[in-house]
Amino acid sequence: MKQQLVQYLFIMMLVLPTGPVFADSVDAKLEWAQQATLSTPVSGRIQAVHVDIGALVSKGDLLLELDPGPFRVRVEQGRARVAATQAEMDEAKREEQRAKELFDRTVMSTHEQQLVEIALAKARAELASAKAALKQARLDLDYSRIHAPYAGVVVARHVAAGETVIQTQLAQPMLKIAGKRSMAASALINAQQASALSPGDKVQVRANGQVYSALVRQLGYELQSRGSVSGYRLKVVFDLADGTLLRSGLPATIELP
Repeated sequence: MKQQLVQYLFIMMLVLPTGPVFADSVDAKLEWAQQATLSTPVSGRIQAVHVDIGALVSKGDLLLELDPGPFRVRVEQGRARVAATQAEMDEAKREEQRAKELFDRTVMSTHEQQLVEIALAKARAELASAKAALKQARLDLDYSRIHAPYAGVVVARHVAAGETVIQTQLAQPMLKIAGKRSMAASALINAQQASALSPGDKVQVRANGQVYSALVRQLGYELQSRGSVSGYRLKVVFDLADGTLLRSGLPATIELP
């Protein structure tokens, strides 16, 4: 009897699933899991766009740059102003020291000493302002170049070399990049399906002939519509193997537990 029970348990271990059981499936579409619209926060003439749509980039790659000439001029102007105000500051310090010695010898009045101290304070303020302006000029030079924030693929390009961009309150989009290490799938599900899920739950995605293990990233609470289909938005995210690229908008299936 005991031997039969052991055999039965062994057979059950073979036939029973060890992972989650997926009982339902919904039609979905692939989306970018990570994307960014890139712009320069400064205005200028575009000198070069180093990438085009479909280009694969690594983190830190130079994608676009404005003409650096005007920004370098401002940096040089900033350096010259810092040097001049530093010289004025040094002289004001020396004058303050001389005034102190004269005041101690009762040769200089209190009012005259106060004027010297005011001049020193003004020199300090001018030097601080000059250093801040130089820092901003250097930042603007850095902001005139766009670097890839992460490894990805360029999915949109809105500008070309030679164009002038004028950034005001709303920055003009220049490039759009999507991450290439992960992908998302979204679908509309009914209330019963939504109530059985929570962010972080494991599901499966079938896309482009492959099956991917995914995690629930977003679970909507407002009813949405896509054509004649209504439901609650479900977005799941899954990792891609190195060298694998999928396109946004491709059909997919999300297998629900």
